[in-house]
Amino acid sequence: MFPYFPAPALLSLKCTLVVASIGALIFCSRKLLSRFSSDINREVKFSHLLRPAESIWINIFVLSLLWVQLGVWSAMAILPLQVMLLTKSYRSVCNTTEIMVYVAGAAIFAICLLGINEVQSLSFRELPNYAKVALLLAFVECWLFAEYYRRIGRVGVLAKLAEQLRLGFYLIIPLAFLPSVLKHYMELSALALWCSAIIAYGLGRGVKHPFIRKEAFIIFASAALYNLVFYVDVYHS
Repeated sequence: MFPYFPAPALLSLKCTLVVASIGALIFCSRKLLSRFSSDINREVKFSHLLRPAESIWINIFVLSLLWVQLGVWSAMAILPLQVMLLTKSYRSVCNTTEIMVYVAGAAIFAICLLGINEVQSLSFRELPNYAKVALLLAFVECWLFAEYYRRIGRVGVLAKLAEQLRLGFYLIIPLAFLPSVLKHYMELSALALWCSAIIAYGLGRGVKHPFIRKEAFIIFASAALYNLVFYVDVYHS
C-alpha cells in the first residue's frame, strides 16, 4: 500500500476522486441503512460498523491529502477536520470518531517533532515557522479538548484524557517563556522567574487545582532562592 498511498494516489485529481469515492461509498451505505430500518441483526451491526469506518476513512484521507498538498504546513488545516469530527461525535456518540480527533492532534504534534529534529533544538525561537505554528496549535488544543467535553457534559476515558491535557496546558503556561529568557536574556532572569510565579499563582487561584498551586509555590520558592543567591554573589563581588 505504501508505495501507492498517499503521495502517488493523491497527486492527480482523477486519482484523488477515485480514493474519495471509497469514502463516498461508505457514507452512502451508512445513510441508506440508517434511513431504512431493518430487523436483520447482521444489517444492524453492519450499519453500526460503518460510522466508525467512515470516521477512520475521513481522517486518513484528509490527513493524507493535507500532507501531500501542504506538507509541513498542513497543521494549520487540521483544526477544521477536528471540528468536523467532533461535530459528528456530538450528534451521535462514537468513541472511534473522538479517537480520530486525537489522532489528528497527534499529527500536529508530529509536525512539531519534525521541526525540532530539523534544527536539533527545543528553543521556540530557533524552530522553523511551520513548527512554531504547529506547536501553538497543539498547545491550544490541550485546552480546547477539555472545554469541548465540559460544555457537552460527556464523561469517559477520552474526557479524562482531555482534562489531563488541559491541566498540562495550565502547567506549561508559566514556564513557557523561561527557557528562552534564561538563554538569551540572562540579565532579566530574576524578573522572568517572578513573572512566572505570578502567572502560576493567578492560574492557581482561577483553576483551583492542587498541582497548579504546588507549581506556583515551587516557582515562588525558586524565584526567592535565585534572588537570594544573586544578591549574595553581588555582595561578595
